[in-house]
Amino acid sequence: LTIVDVDFNQPLGFITIHVDGDEASIGLVAVAERGRGKGIGINLTAAAVNWAWEQNIPQIKVVTQGCNIPAQRVFQHAGFVTTKTDVWLHSWL
Repeated sequence: LTIVDVDFNQPLGFITIHVDGDEASIGLVAVAERGRGKGIGINLTAAAVNWAWEQNIPQIKVVTQGCNIPAQRVFQHAGFVTTKTDVWLHSWL
């Protein structure tokens, strides 16, 4: 799903959804800087949840970084609740 800025004919935000059986997961979410603080992320997330509901998918999940408080707020506003936290360590050689 994509929201386009009609004044600039460019995307303001997008969200991706992956379906695996009876579960959907939100993958990428992005909102352009000029669109932040206008409810676009919340609207995109709500649209993804509604789409999954219309497809009769009973569960939808999302993963984000623990330090990404704005993303957590968007997802919580859309009805998501934190069910698990993990620490992942990466090393690039």
